[in-house]
Amino acid sequence: MDDLAPLTTFDYNSGLKRVAGEKKLYINLIKEFHNHYNDAKLVLDMLIHANDYAPAAKYCHKLKGVAANLGNTKLQNSLNELEEKLNNGQTCETCLQEFERCFTESISEINFFLQTQPKINDHISTHALVSKEEIFNGLNRYLDNADGEIIDYFHEHKNVFKLMLNQRNFDQLDDAINHFNFAKAASILNSEAK
Repeated sequence: MDDLAPLTTFDYNSGLKRVAGEKKLYINLIKEFHNHYNDAKLVLDMLIHANDYAPAAKYCHKLKGVAANLGNTKLQNSLNELEEKLNNGQTCETCLQEFERCFTESISEINFFLQTQPKINDHISTHALVSKEEIFNGLNRYLDNADGEIIDYFHEHKNVFKLMLNQRNFDQLDDAINHFNFAKAASILNSEAK
């Protein structure tokens, strides 16, 4: 785990548990977080200053879930406080500043980590595709057999699916599986795998 040591704002042991100890997958998820949420400060700032509190709260909620899945408790907690205020139709400059501080620290660490770990970085995308494929194939096997244990499998890997799928597809997949609509779930999964 020494190669994950620069990620001090992340409890990588907790994050690794959420991805069944797959370190390369965890690193890829850190990279995905960096790529997809690098502008989160700007997005939240724009929404809040436009008084769009409901979309800002939703964005906080989504980002908070990703932070939790990666083991970034400080960022998760700062987003939780900000989300609560926004859900109550309030702004909180102190909460926003705390989020920005935690977020900036996290992104800075990831930048440093990615720049100083070229060997890991070189192998991320290949392993991530294999891991994503393996996880998707596992779910597909349950779907093909209309196996009732699919719910357990899905919930066991829910955090990985949540990070790999866009929110709309994840919600639809979750709903389809929980309602035993295996054909719909397979369709969603196959469209994502392409």
